[in-house]
Amino acid sequence: MLDVSLADTPCGETTGTDRNDANDTGTVGQLQESKVQHVDCGLKGDLERSQSILATGVRSPTASRKEKSCCRVLGCSTRATVRGLCYAHGGYYICKTEGCTKRAISRHLCRFHGGGTKCKSDGCEKLGLPTGKGFCYKHARENGIQVKPNCKIEGCTNLRQKFGRCKRHRDVPIESGTDKNDK
Repeated sequence: MLDVSLADTPCGETTGTDRNDANDTGTVGQLQESKVQHVDCGLKGDLERSQSILATGVRSPTASRKEKSCCRVLGCSTRATVRGLCYAHGGYYICKTEGCTKRAISRHLCRFHGGGTKCKSDGCEKLGLPTGKGFCYKHARENGIQVKPNCKIEGCTNLRQKFGRCKRHRDVPIESGTDKNDK
């Protein structure tokens, strides 16, 4: 029988046969089997391997894909992105530009310093929008990609600014039948 504490497994949770209730020190109790399973992402392996991962922070090259992709922080079941950590626990890079503390998006640069994907349109140096299918705002609109919703006033094709209306219609009193949704 093995005595397993909460810190011995990647997420602090174990499965096995005959688990005793946790005592005041946080130990799970005695397990009949030597196999430990990471409940949230299906990480399976022996207890010694799980303990070495936690102690060193390094996963073996022969570890399964799921084992490599779970966050190292106890109790977290989110997929790891960088250095074995999820985004919420520091699994990201900082912009490499001196003095900048923003999170890097690509090429170790933040959006402000050139990180991210460039617009797909030829000759355009602007950054592509996440909702623009690789185009910047201007070229997404030119290609018929709806980046922001239109004004709620019937017949208006301007973009919404506040309260569902464009700048031109923001002060128009709300009347029955003028909004597209009032029908």
